[in-house]
Amino acid sequence: MVVAYNRIWQVAFRGTQTDSPRRKHIARGLLMLLPIFLAALLEFAAYTDPINWAMYANIEWFILLYPLLDEEINGWEYLFRAVVAGAFWLWQHDLSNPNIRSLGLATILVFALVWPFREKVHYSWWLDTPAALFMAFFFWHAQARVNGVLEFGPIMTFMLVNQFAFSYWTRVHRLDLHKRELERRANFDALTNARSYSLFQRDVTAGFAKAQTTDVPLTIVMLDIDHFKEVNDQYGHLAGNKVLVGVATLLDDILQEAFGDAHQLYRTGGEEFNLIFVGKSVATIMPVIKRAWRQVRDQSFNYDGREIRVTISVGVTAMRADDQKVDDVYKRADDNLYRSKRAGRDTITVEGETLSFCEERLGGVSYTYFTQPVVSASSGEIISQELLLRVFDQQQGRWRLPDHFDISSSTQVNLMRRVLSQLDTDALTINLTAAQFANEEVAYALLEFAMREPRLRQLTVDVTRLPASEVTRNVCAIYRSGGIAVAIDDVGDANSLSEVMAVITEVDELKLTFRLVMSTYSVEQQQANVESWRDLANEYGKMFTLEGIECDWQEKMARTVGVRRLHGYLFGKPELPEIN
Repeated sequence: MVVAYNRIWQVAFRGTQTDSPRRKHIARGLLMLLPIFLAALLEFAAYTDPINWAMYANIEWFILLYPLLDEEINGWEYLFRAVVAGAFWLWQHDLSNPNIRSLGLATILVFALVWPFREKVHYSWWLDTPAALFMAFFFWHAQARVNGVLEFGPIMTFMLVNQFAFSYWTRVHRLDLHKRELERRANFDALTNARSYSLFQRDVTAGFAKAQTTDVPLTIVMLDIDHFKEVNDQYGHLAGNKVLVGVATLLDDILQEAFGDAHQLYRTGGEEFNLIFVGKSVATIMPVIKRAWRQVRDQSFNYDGREIRVTISVGVTAMRADDQKVDDVYKRADDNLYRSKRAGRDTITVEGETLSFCEERLGGVSYTYFTQPVVSASSGEIISQELLLRVFDQQQGRWRLPDHFDISSSTQVNLMRRVLSQLDTDALTINLTAAQFANEEVAYALLEFAMREPRLRQLTVDVTRLPASEVTRNVCAIYRSGGIAVAIDDVGDANSLSEVMAVITEVDELKLTFRLVMSTYSVEQQQANVESWRDLANEYGKMFTLEGIECDWQEKMARTVGVRRLHGYLFGKPELPEIN
Protein backbone atom coordinates (compact mmCIF):
# COMPACT_ATOMS: atom_id res chain seq x y z
CA MET A 1 0.00 0.00 0.00
CA VAL A 2 2.83 2.41 0.89
CA VAL A 3 4.64 1.76 -2.41
CA ALA A 4 1.45 2.09 -4.46
CA TYR A 5 0.45 5.25 -2.59
CA ASN A 6 3.87 6.81 -3.24
CA ARG A 7 3.76 6.11 -6.97
CA ILE A 8 0.28 7.60 -7.33
CA TRP A 9 1.39 10.53 -5.16
CA GLN A 10 4.28 11.25 -7.54
CA VAL A 11 1.83 11.58 -10.43
CA ALA A 12 -0.60 13.74 -8.42
CA PHE A 13 1.87 16.20 -6.91
CA ARG A 14 5.08 16.00 -8.91
CA GLY A 15 4.38 14.67 -12.38
CA THR A 16 5.94 16.17 -15.50
CA GLN A 17 5.21 19.04 -17.86
CA THR A 18 3.46 16.65 -20.20
CA ASP A 19 1.03 15.36 -17.55
CA SER A 20 -2.42 16.78 -18.13
CA PRO A 21 -4.34 18.41 -15.24
CA ARG A 22 -7.00 15.71 -15.65
CA ARG A 23 -4.44 12.96 -15.04
CA LYS A 24 -3.23 14.71 -11.92
CA HIS A 25 -6.77 15.16 -10.62
CA ILE A 26 -7.50 11.46 -11.17
CA ALA A 27 -4.32 10.51 -9.29
CA ARG A 28 -5.33 12.83 -6.46
CA GLY A 29 -8.74 11.18 -6.28
CA LEU A 30 -7.12 7.72 -6.19
CA LEU A 31 -5.08 8.79 -3.17
CA MET A 32 -8.37 9.44 -1.39
CA LEU A 33 -9.98 6.18 -2.42
CA LEU A 34 -7.05 3.74 -2.16
CA PRO A 35 -6.98 3.54 1.69
CA ILE A 36 -10.77 3.15 1.81
CA PHE A 37 -10.68 0.38 -0.79
CA LEU A 38 -7.93 -1.50 1.05
CA ALA A 39 -9.71 -1.04 4.38
CA ALA A 40 -12.87 -2.52 2.88
CA LEU A 41 -10.91 -5.55 1.63
CA LEU A 42 -9.37 -6.05 5.07
CA GLU A 43 -12.75 -5.68 6.71
CA PHE A 44 -14.05 -8.44 4.46
CA ALA A 45 -11.00 -10.57 5.35
CA ALA A 46 -11.69 -10.07 9.05
CA TYR A 47 -15.29 -11.14 8.50
CA THR A 48 -14.24 -14.37 6.71
CA ASP A 49 -11.24 -15.04 8.99
CA PRO A 50 -12.35 -13.87 12.46
CA ILE A 51 -9.48 -15.59 14.24
CA ASN A 52 -7.04 -13.03 12.76
CA TRP A 53 -9.37 -10.02 13.05
CA ALA A 54 -6.86 -8.15 15.26
CA MET A 55 -4.19 -8.28 12.53
CA TYR A 56 -6.64 -7.03 9.90
CA ALA A 57 -7.95 -4.26 12.17
CA ASN A 58 -4.41 -3.15 12.99
CA ILE A 59 -3.47 -2.82 9.34
CA GLU A 60 -6.77 -1.08 8.57
CA TRP A 61 -6.11 1.46 11.29
CA PHE A 62 -2.62 2.11 9.92
CA ILE A 63 -3.59 2.55 6.25
CA LEU A 64 -6.34 5.00 7.24
CA LEU A 65 -4.01 7.00 9.49
CA TYR A 66 -0.78 7.25 7.52
CA PRO A 67 -2.21 9.28 4.57
CA LEU A 68 -3.10 12.00 7.11
CA LEU A 69 0.60 12.90 7.15
CA ASP A 70 0.59 13.79 3.44
CA GLU A 71 1.95 17.35 3.38
CA GLU A 72 0.56 18.19 -0.06
CA ILE A 73 -3.14 17.68 0.64
CA ASN A 74 -5.44 20.60 1.37
CA GLY A 75 -7.70 21.12 4.38
CA TRP A 76 -10.77 19.49 2.85
CA GLU A 77 -8.81 16.42 1.85
CA TYR A 78 -7.37 16.13 5.37
CA LEU A 79 -10.83 16.52 6.91
CA PHE A 80 -12.24 13.79 4.66
CA ARG A 81 -9.45 11.38 5.62
CA ALA A 82 -9.81 12.22 9.32
CA VAL A 83 -13.57 11.58 9.14
CA VAL A 84 -13.00 8.19 7.46
CA ALA A 85 -10.40 7.21 10.07
CA GLY A 86 -12.68 8.44 12.86
CA ALA A 87 -15.60 6.45 11.48
CA PHE A 88 -13.49 3.30 11.51
CA TRP A 89 -12.49 3.99 15.12
CA LEU A 90 -16.17 4.32 16.06
CA TRP A 91 -16.97 1.11 14.16
CA GLN A 92 -14.46 -0.83 16.24
CA HIS A 93 -15.38 0.45 19.72
CA ASP A 94 -18.26 0.52 22.18
CA LEU A 95 -18.96 4.13 23.05
CA SER A 96 -21.20 3.31 26.00
CA ASN A 97 -18.12 3.27 28.23
CA PRO A 98 -17.08 6.81 29.31
CA ASN A 99 -13.40 5.82 29.31
CA ILE A 100 -13.65 4.70 25.69
CA ARG A 101 -15.33 7.97 24.77
CA SER A 102 -12.42 9.81 26.41
CA LEU A 103 -9.96 7.86 24.27
CA GLY A 104 -12.04 8.73 21.21
CA LEU A 105 -11.83 12.45 22.06
CA ALA A 106 -8.08 12.07 22.57
CA THR A 107 -7.85 10.56 19.08
CA ILE A 108 -9.74 13.54 17.61
CA LEU A 109 -7.39 15.90 19.49
CA VAL A 110 -4.37 14.19 17.90
CA PHE A 111 -6.01 14.62 14.46
CA ALA A 112 -6.34 18.36 15.13
CA LEU A 113 -2.78 18.71 16.42
CA VAL A 114 -1.21 16.82 13.52
CA TRP A 115 -2.83 18.96 10.76
CA PRO A 116 -0.57 22.06 11.00
CA PHE A 117 2.56 20.00 11.71
CA ARG A 118 1.98 16.97 9.49
CA GLU A 119 5.10 17.52 7.34
CA LYS A 120 7.33 17.72 10.41
CA VAL A 121 5.65 14.65 11.94
CA HIS A 122 5.95 12.78 8.65
CA TYR A 123 9.71 13.15 8.30
CA SER A 124 10.90 13.43 11.93
CA TRP A 125 11.38 10.14 13.77
CA TRP A 126 11.15 11.96 17.11
CA LEU A 127 7.66 13.22 16.26
CA ASP A 128 6.36 10.38 14.11
CA THR A 129 7.08 7.64 16.66
CA PRO A 130 5.22 9.25 19.63
CA ALA A 131 2.28 10.13 17.39
CA ALA A 132 2.07 6.54 16.13
CA LEU A 133 2.35 5.20 19.68
CA PHE A 134 -0.48 7.41 20.90
CA MET A 135 -2.77 6.39 18.02
CA ALA A 136 -2.01 2.68 18.54
CA PHE A 137 -2.57 2.96 22.28
CA PHE A 138 -5.83 4.91 21.97
CA PHE A 139 -7.14 2.33 19.52
CA TRP A 140 -6.17 -0.86 21.32
CA HIS A 141 -6.60 0.28 24.93
CA ALA A 142 -10.22 1.10 24.11
CA GLN A 143 -10.76 -2.30 22.44
CA ALA A 144 -12.96 -4.48 24.66
CA ARG A 145 -11.78 -7.74 23.05
CA VAL A 146 -8.13 -6.92 23.77
CA ASN A 147 -7.04 -5.75 27.20
CA GLY A 148 -4.18 -5.92 29.65
CA VAL A 149 -1.05 -7.62 28.38
CA LEU A 150 -2.83 -8.59 25.15
CA GLU A 151 -2.70 -4.94 24.05
CA PHE A 152 1.10 -5.11 23.80
CA GLY A 153 1.17 -7.37 20.74
CA PRO A 154 -1.09 -5.28 18.42
CA ILE A 155 0.56 -2.04 19.59
CA MET A 156 4.05 -3.37 18.84
CA THR A 157 2.87 -4.70 15.47
CA PHE A 158 1.43 -1.27 14.64
CA MET A 159 4.73 0.39 15.61
CA LEU A 160 6.79 -2.03 13.49
CA VAL A 161 4.58 -1.38 10.46
CA ASN A 162 4.82 2.37 11.12
CA GLN A 163 8.62 2.16 11.38
CA PHE A 164 8.83 0.38 8.02
CA ALA A 165 6.57 2.99 6.38
CA PHE A 166 8.47 5.88 8.00
CA SER A 167 11.83 4.55 6.79
CA TYR A 168 10.57 3.89 3.28
CA TRP A 169 8.75 7.21 2.89
CA THR A 170 11.63 9.20 4.39
CA ARG A 171 14.05 7.62 1.93
CA VAL A 172 11.69 8.36 -0.96
CA HIS A 173 11.28 11.93 0.31
CA ARG A 174 15.02 12.51 0.42
CA LEU A 175 15.44 11.11 -3.07
CA ASP A 176 12.59 13.35 -4.23
CA LEU A 177 14.21 16.41 -2.68
CA HIS A 178 17.55 15.51 -4.26
CA LYS A 179 15.92 14.99 -7.64
CA ARG A 180 14.06 18.29 -7.40
CA GLU A 181 17.25 20.12 -6.46
CA LEU A 182 19.08 18.62 -9.44
CA GLU A 183 16.17 19.57 -11.71
CA ARG A 184 16.12 23.06 -10.28
CA ARG A 185 19.83 23.50 -10.93
CA ALA A 186 19.44 22.17 -14.46
CA ASN A 187 16.22 23.98 -15.28
CA PHE A 188 16.54 27.30 -13.45
CA ASP A 189 19.07 30.08 -13.72
CA ALA A 190 20.92 30.30 -10.41
CA LEU A 191 21.11 34.11 -10.52
CA THR A 192 17.64 35.24 -11.60
CA ASN A 193 15.64 32.07 -10.81
CA ALA A 194 14.21 32.27 -14.32
CA ARG A 195 13.93 29.04 -16.28
CA SER A 196 16.94 27.95 -18.30
CA TYR A 197 17.51 27.94 -22.05
CA SER A 198 17.39 24.13 -22.17
CA LEU A 199 14.00 24.18 -20.46
CA PHE A 200 12.86 26.88 -22.88
CA GLN A 201 13.75 24.67 -25.84
CA ARG A 202 11.78 21.79 -24.36
CA ASP A 203 8.76 23.87 -23.38
CA VAL A 204 8.53 25.90 -26.57
CA THR A 205 8.67 22.71 -28.63
CA ALA A 206 5.94 21.13 -26.50
CA GLY A 207 3.89 24.34 -26.69
CA PHE A 208 4.21 24.43 -30.48
CA ALA A 209 3.06 20.80 -30.74
CA LYS A 210 0.10 21.47 -28.45
CA ALA A 211 -0.90 24.59 -30.39
CA GLN A 212 -0.80 22.62 -33.63
CA THR A 213 -2.82 19.65 -32.38
CA THR A 214 -5.41 21.55 -30.32
CA ASP A 215 -5.65 24.67 -32.54
CA VAL A 216 -4.94 27.13 -29.71
CA PRO A 217 -2.81 30.30 -29.99
CA LEU A 218 0.89 30.30 -29.20
CA THR A 219 2.64 33.61 -28.54
CA ILE A 220 6.37 34.09 -27.96
CA VAL A 221 7.87 37.23 -26.45
CA MET A 222 11.60 37.87 -26.65
CA LEU A 223 13.13 40.77 -24.72
CA ASP A 224 16.60 42.13 -24.11
CA ILE A 225 18.00 44.62 -21.59
CA ASP A 226 19.35 47.58 -23.55
CA HIS A 227 23.02 48.55 -23.22
CA PHE A 228 23.67 45.94 -20.57
CA LYS A 229 27.37 45.84 -21.45
CA GLU A 230 27.61 49.53 -20.55
CA VAL A 231 26.03 48.80 -17.16
CA ASN A 232 28.72 46.20 -16.50
CA ASP A 233 31.49 48.47 -17.78
CA GLN A 234 30.36 51.53 -15.85
CA TYR A 235 29.16 50.04 -12.57
CA GLY A 236 30.76 46.58 -12.48
CA HIS A 237 29.47 43.04 -12.90
CA LEU A 238 27.96 42.88 -9.42
CA ALA A 239 25.81 45.86 -10.31
CA GLY A 240 24.93 44.15 -13.60
CA ASN A 241 23.83 41.08 -11.65
CA LYS A 242 21.68 43.32 -9.46
CA VAL A 243 19.98 44.72 -12.55
CA LEU A 244 19.44 41.25 -14.02
CA VAL A 245 17.83 39.99 -10.83
CA GLY A 246 15.76 43.16 -10.50
CA VAL A 247 14.43 43.01 -14.06
CA ALA A 248 13.66 39.28 -13.82
CA THR A 249 11.85 39.73 -10.49
CA LEU A 250 9.87 42.71 -11.76
CA LEU A 251 8.82 40.86 -14.93
CA ASP A 252 7.88 37.73 -13.00
CA ASP A 253 5.78 39.69 -10.48
CA ILE A 254 3.88 41.53 -13.22
CA LEU A 255 3.25 38.38 -15.24
CA GLN A 256 2.33 36.33 -12.17
CA GLU A 257 -0.25 38.93 -11.19
CA ALA A 258 -1.74 38.95 -14.69
CA PHE A 259 -1.56 35.29 -15.70
CA GLY A 260 -0.65 33.26 -12.61
CA ASP A 261 1.21 30.08 -13.52
CA ALA A 262 0.11 30.34 -17.16
CA HIS A 263 3.34 32.18 -17.99
CA GLN A 264 6.95 31.07 -17.79
CA LEU A 265 9.96 33.40 -17.75
CA TYR A 266 13.15 32.01 -19.30
CA ARG A 267 16.64 33.47 -19.30
CA THR A 268 17.95 32.45 -22.71
CA GLY A 269 21.10 34.56 -22.85
CA GLY A 270 23.21 36.97 -20.82
CA GLU A 271 20.62 39.76 -20.73
CA GLU A 272 17.94 38.11 -22.89
CA PHE A 273 14.67 36.69 -21.59
CA ASN A 274 11.87 34.81 -23.33
CA LEU A 275 8.21 34.22 -22.52
CA ILE A 276 5.91 31.48 -23.80
CA PHE A 277 2.13 31.86 -23.76
CA VAL A 278 0.24 28.75 -24.85
CA GLY A 279 -3.46 29.42 -25.42
CA LYS A 280 -3.08 33.23 -25.38
CA SER A 281 -3.14 35.55 -28.36
CA VAL A 282 -1.05 38.65 -28.95
CA ALA A 283 -4.05 40.86 -28.20
CA THR A 284 -4.46 39.18 -24.81
CA ILE A 285 -0.89 39.60 -23.64
CA MET A 286 0.00 42.99 -25.11
CA PRO A 287 -1.47 45.18 -22.33
CA VAL A 288 0.62 43.27 -19.80
CA ILE A 289 3.76 43.33 -21.95
CA LYS A 290 3.41 47.10 -22.37
CA ARG A 291 2.98 47.50 -18.62
CA ALA A 292 6.08 45.38 -17.99
CA TRP A 293 8.07 47.39 -20.56
CA ARG A 294 6.95 50.67 -18.96
CA GLN A 295 7.63 49.59 -15.37
CA VAL A 296 11.15 48.36 -16.21
CA ARG A 297 12.05 51.73 -17.72
CA ASP A 298 10.53 53.59 -14.75
CA GLN A 299 12.31 51.43 -12.15
CA SER A 300 15.58 52.43 -10.49
CA PHE A 301 17.85 49.57 -9.47
CA ASN A 302 19.99 50.57 -6.50
CA TYR A 303 23.49 49.22 -6.09
CA ASP A 304 26.06 50.52 -3.63
CA GLY A 305 24.16 53.77 -3.24
CA ARG A 306 23.88 54.37 -6.98
CA GLU A 307 20.66 54.30 -8.96
CA ILE A 308 20.82 52.40 -12.24
CA ARG A 309 18.10 52.76 -14.84
CA VAL A 310 17.68 50.47 -17.84
CA THR A 311 15.21 49.87 -20.65
CA ILE A 312 14.22 46.78 -22.60
CA SER A 313 13.65 46.06 -26.27
CA VAL A 314 10.87 43.59 -27.04
CA GLY A 315 9.88 41.39 -29.97
CA VAL A 316 6.47 39.69 -30.09
CA THR A 317 5.04 37.15 -32.51
CA ALA A 318 2.33 34.49 -32.69
CA MET A 319 2.29 31.11 -34.38
CA ARG A 320 0.85 31.16 -37.89
CA ALA A 321 -0.95 28.50 -39.86
CA ASP A 322 1.95 28.15 -42.31
CA ASP A 323 4.60 27.67 -39.59
CA GLN A 324 6.11 24.23 -40.16
CA LYS A 325 8.33 24.09 -37.09
CA VAL A 326 8.88 25.97 -33.88
CA ASP A 327 12.03 27.58 -35.31
CA ASP A 328 9.80 29.54 -37.70
CA VAL A 329 8.08 31.23 -34.77
CA TYR A 330 11.27 31.71 -32.79
CA LYS A 331 13.11 33.34 -35.70
CA ARG A 332 10.22 35.74 -36.25
CA ALA A 333 10.32 36.78 -32.58
CA ASP A 334 14.09 37.28 -32.88
CA ASP A 335 13.61 39.38 -36.02
CA ASN A 336 11.07 41.55 -34.22
CA LEU A 337 13.49 42.05 -31.34
CA TYR A 338 16.17 43.11 -33.83
CA ARG A 339 13.72 45.57 -35.39
CA SER A 340 13.17 47.06 -31.94
CA LYS A 341 16.91 47.54 -31.57
CA ARG A 342 17.27 49.03 -35.03
CA ALA A 343 14.42 51.43 -34.24
CA GLY A 344 16.49 52.80 -31.39
CA ARG A 345 15.89 50.27 -28.60
CA ASP A 346 13.48 50.87 -25.70
CA THR A 347 10.86 49.61 -28.10
CA ILE A 348 8.15 46.98 -28.57
CA THR A 349 7.78 45.47 -32.03
CA VAL A 350 4.89 43.14 -32.88
CA GLU A 351 4.86 41.24 -36.17
CA GLY A 352 7.23 43.73 -37.77
CA GLU A 353 5.45 46.86 -36.52
CA THR A 354 7.01 49.11 -33.90
CA LEU A 355 4.30 49.77 -31.33
CA SER A 356 6.02 51.78 -28.64
CA PHE A 357 9.13 53.89 -28.46
CA CYS A 358 10.62 55.72 -25.51
CA GLU A 359 8.24 57.71 -23.32
CA GLU A 360 5.59 58.24 -25.95
CA ARG A 361 4.74 58.04 -29.63
CA LEU A 362 3.55 61.21 -31.27
CA GLY A 363 0.82 60.46 -33.76
CA GLY A 364 1.90 56.82 -33.76
CA VAL A 365 5.43 57.72 -34.93
CA SER A 366 8.78 56.61 -33.48
CA TYR A 367 11.60 59.11 -32.92
CA THR A 368 15.34 58.88 -32.33
CA TYR A 369 18.39 61.11 -32.31
CA PHE A 370 21.11 60.89 -34.93
CA THR A 371 24.46 62.32 -33.85
CA GLN A 372 26.97 64.55 -35.61
CA PRO A 373 30.26 65.63 -34.01
CA VAL A 374 31.41 69.15 -33.17
CA VAL A 375 35.23 69.18 -33.37
CA SER A 376 38.12 71.32 -32.20
CA ALA A 377 39.74 73.19 -35.09
CA SER A 378 43.17 72.90 -33.52
CA SER A 379 43.25 69.22 -32.54
CA GLY A 380 40.40 67.66 -34.52
CA GLU A 381 39.09 66.02 -31.35
CA ILE A 382 35.34 65.72 -30.81
CA ILE A 383 34.12 68.39 -28.40
CA SER A 384 30.45 67.52 -28.37
CA GLN A 385 27.80 65.52 -30.19
CA GLU A 386 24.96 67.47 -31.78
CA LEU A 387 21.65 65.62 -31.64
CA LEU A 388 19.50 65.68 -34.77
CA LEU A 389 15.92 64.43 -34.54
CA ARG A 390 14.75 61.75 -36.96
CA VAL A 391 11.50 59.88 -37.44
CA PHE A 392 11.13 56.28 -38.60
CA ASP A 393 9.15 55.87 -41.81
CA GLN A 394 7.41 52.50 -41.60
CA GLN A 395 6.52 52.40 -45.30
CA GLN A 396 10.02 53.20 -46.53
CA GLY A 397 11.73 51.33 -43.70
CA ARG A 398 14.19 54.15 -42.96
CA TRP A 399 14.81 57.18 -40.77
CA ARG A 400 13.99 60.63 -42.16
CA LEU A 401 13.56 64.25 -41.05
CA PRO A 402 10.31 64.67 -39.10
CA ASP A 403 7.47 66.87 -40.26
CA HIS A 404 7.57 68.72 -36.94
CA PHE A 405 10.10 68.85 -34.10
CA ASP A 406 7.92 69.64 -31.08
CA ILE A 407 8.35 66.38 -29.17
CA SER A 408 7.85 66.27 -25.41
CA SER A 409 10.66 67.00 -22.98
CA SER A 410 10.29 63.53 -21.45
CA THR A 411 10.93 61.98 -24.86
CA GLN A 412 13.93 64.27 -25.38
CA VAL A 413 15.37 63.21 -22.03
CA ASN A 414 14.91 59.52 -22.72
CA LEU A 415 16.46 59.83 -26.16
CA MET A 416 19.47 61.64 -24.69
CA ARG A 417 19.89 58.94 -22.03
CA ARG A 418 20.11 56.36 -24.78
CA VAL A 419 22.72 58.38 -26.69
CA LEU A 420 24.85 58.66 -23.56
CA SER A 421 24.67 54.89 -23.22
CA GLN A 422 25.60 54.30 -26.85
CA LEU A 423 28.44 56.77 -27.34
CA ASP A 424 31.63 57.59 -25.49
CA THR A 425 30.68 61.23 -24.94
CA ASP A 426 29.86 63.49 -22.02
CA ALA A 427 28.77 66.61 -23.96
CA LEU A 428 25.56 66.94 -25.95
CA THR A 429 23.95 69.71 -27.99
CA ILE A 430 20.19 69.61 -28.46
CA ASN A 431 18.16 71.74 -30.90
CA LEU A 432 14.93 73.37 -29.68
CA THR A 433 12.23 75.16 -31.62
CA ALA A 434 11.22 78.64 -30.51
CA ALA A 435 8.15 77.24 -28.75
CA GLN A 436 10.19 74.59 -26.93
CA PHE A 437 12.82 77.13 -25.92
CA ALA A 438 10.22 79.55 -24.57
CA ASN A 439 8.51 76.81 -22.52
CA GLU A 440 9.74 76.98 -18.94
CA GLU A 441 8.52 73.42 -18.24
CA VAL A 442 10.87 72.16 -20.95
CA ALA A 443 13.70 74.20 -19.41
CA TYR A 444 13.14 72.78 -15.93
CA ALA A 445 12.87 69.23 -17.30
CA LEU A 446 16.20 69.57 -19.13
CA LEU A 447 17.70 71.23 -16.08
CA GLU A 448 16.72 68.31 -13.85
CA PHE A 449 18.11 65.85 -16.39
CA ALA A 450 21.45 67.68 -16.68
CA MET A 451 21.87 67.94 -12.91
CA ARG A 452 20.97 64.30 -12.17
CA GLU A 453 22.66 62.54 -15.09
CA PRO A 454 26.18 61.54 -13.95
CA ARG A 455 27.32 60.66 -17.47
CA LEU A 456 26.69 64.20 -18.76
CA ARG A 457 29.36 66.89 -18.27
CA GLN A 458 27.88 69.59 -20.49
CA LEU A 459 24.50 70.12 -22.15
CA THR A 460 24.07 72.89 -24.73
CA VAL A 461 20.66 74.07 -25.91
CA ASP A 462 20.47 75.38 -29.49
CA VAL A 463 17.61 77.76 -30.23
CA THR A 464 16.89 77.79 -33.95
CA ARG A 465 14.65 80.89 -33.76
CA LEU A 466 14.78 83.35 -30.89
CA PRO A 467 11.51 84.21 -29.15
CA ALA A 468 10.92 87.69 -27.71
CA SER A 469 13.99 89.08 -25.98
CA GLU A 470 12.31 89.23 -22.56
CA VAL A 471 11.28 85.55 -22.83
CA THR A 472 14.82 84.65 -23.91
CA ARG A 473 16.31 86.39 -20.87
CA ASN A 474 13.98 84.58 -18.46
CA VAL A 475 14.61 81.15 -19.98
CA CYS A 476 18.37 81.69 -20.20
CA ALA A 477 18.40 82.46 -16.49
CA ILE A 478 16.81 79.07 -15.79
CA TYR A 479 19.34 77.23 -17.95
CA ARG A 480 22.24 79.21 -16.50
CA SER A 481 21.23 78.21 -12.94
CA GLY A 482 21.96 74.58 -13.79
CA GLY A 483 25.06 75.08 -15.94
CA ILE A 484 23.29 74.47 -19.27
CA ALA A 485 24.77 76.53 -22.11
CA VAL A 486 22.52 78.36 -24.59
CA ALA A 487 23.58 78.75 -28.23
CA ILE A 488 21.92 80.92 -30.89
CA ASP A 489 21.79 78.94 -34.13
CA ASP A 490 21.77 80.40 -37.66
CA VAL A 491 22.96 83.87 -36.67
CA GLY A 492 22.65 86.36 -39.50
CA ASP A 493 19.73 84.45 -41.03
CA ALA A 494 16.92 83.04 -38.89
CA ASN A 495 18.27 85.15 -36.04
CA SER A 496 19.22 88.63 -37.22
CA LEU A 497 22.01 90.76 -35.84
CA SER A 498 19.57 93.01 -33.97
CA GLU A 499 17.85 90.03 -32.35
CA VAL A 500 21.19 88.54 -31.37
CA MET A 501 22.43 91.84 -29.90
CA ALA A 502 19.31 92.15 -27.76
CA VAL A 503 20.19 89.00 -25.80
CA ILE A 504 23.89 88.39 -26.45
CA THR A 505 24.82 88.94 -22.83
CA GLU A 506 22.43 86.15 -21.77
CA VAL A 507 23.67 83.40 -24.10
CA ASP A 508 26.88 81.37 -24.27
CA GLU A 509 27.51 80.65 -27.96
CA LEU A 510 26.90 81.94 -31.48
CA LYS A 511 26.65 79.51 -34.39
CA LEU A 512 27.05 80.56 -38.04
CA THR A 513 26.15 78.24 -40.92
CA PHE A 514 28.68 78.51 -43.75
CA ARG A 515 26.16 77.36 -46.33
CA LEU A 516 24.09 80.48 -45.65
CA VAL A 517 27.22 82.64 -45.89
CA MET A 518 27.97 81.15 -49.33
CA SER A 519 24.44 81.79 -50.59
CA THR A 520 24.42 85.40 -49.39
CA TYR A 521 27.94 86.76 -49.94
CA SER A 522 30.52 86.69 -52.69
CA VAL A 523 33.72 84.68 -52.29
CA GLU A 524 35.61 87.80 -51.27
CA GLN A 525 33.00 88.72 -48.66
CA GLN A 526 32.54 85.27 -47.12
CA GLN A 527 35.66 85.33 -44.99
CA ALA A 528 34.89 88.87 -43.81
CA ASN A 529 31.42 87.84 -42.72
CA VAL A 530 32.78 84.91 -40.74
CA GLU A 531 35.36 87.19 -39.13
CA SER A 532 32.71 89.74 -38.14
CA TRP A 533 30.64 87.15 -36.27
CA ARG A 534 33.77 85.69 -34.73
CA ASP A 535 34.82 89.14 -33.53
CA LEU A 536 31.37 89.75 -32.05
CA ALA A 537 31.54 86.49 -30.11
CA ASN A 538 35.06 87.29 -28.88
CA GLU A 539 34.04 90.80 -27.84
CA TYR A 540 31.34 89.47 -25.54
CA GLY A 541 33.33 86.43 -24.39
CA LYS A 542 31.09 83.90 -26.18
CA MET A 543 31.99 80.67 -27.97
CA PHE A 544 31.76 80.70 -31.74
CA THR A 545 31.05 77.67 -33.95
CA LEU A 546 31.15 77.58 -37.74
CA GLU A 547 28.72 75.00 -39.07
CA GLY A 548 28.20 73.42 -42.48
CA ILE A 549 31.89 72.68 -43.21
CA GLU A 550 31.81 70.28 -46.15
CA CYS A 551 35.22 70.48 -47.83
CA ASP A 552 38.89 71.15 -47.12
CA TRP A 553 39.07 74.74 -48.33
CA GLN A 554 36.21 75.72 -46.00
CA GLU A 555 38.05 74.15 -43.08
CA LYS A 556 41.26 75.90 -44.10
CA MET A 557 39.50 79.27 -44.26
CA ALA A 558 37.94 78.67 -40.83
CA ARG A 559 41.35 77.92 -39.34
CA THR A 560 42.78 81.01 -41.05
CA VAL A 561 40.31 83.35 -39.34
CA GLY A 562 40.80 81.63 -35.97
CA VAL A 563 37.53 79.70 -35.61
CA ARG A 564 37.99 77.18 -32.78
CA ARG A 565 34.86 75.03 -33.14
CA LEU A 566 33.82 73.35 -36.39
CA HIS A 567 30.83 71.28 -37.44
CA GLY A 568 29.77 69.72 -40.72
CA TYR A 569 29.81 66.75 -43.09
CA LEU A 570 33.59 66.97 -43.43
CA PHE A 571 33.90 65.67 -39.85
CA GLY A 572 31.04 63.19 -39.92
CA LYS A 573 27.57 62.82 -41.34
CA PRO A 574 24.56 62.44 -39.02
CA GLU A 575 24.28 58.78 -38.08
CA LEU A 576 22.32 56.50 -35.81
CA PRO A 577 24.50 55.39 -32.88
CA GLU A 578 25.59 51.81 -33.38
CA ILE A 579 23.86 48.97 -31.53
CA ASN A 580 26.25 47.29 -29.14
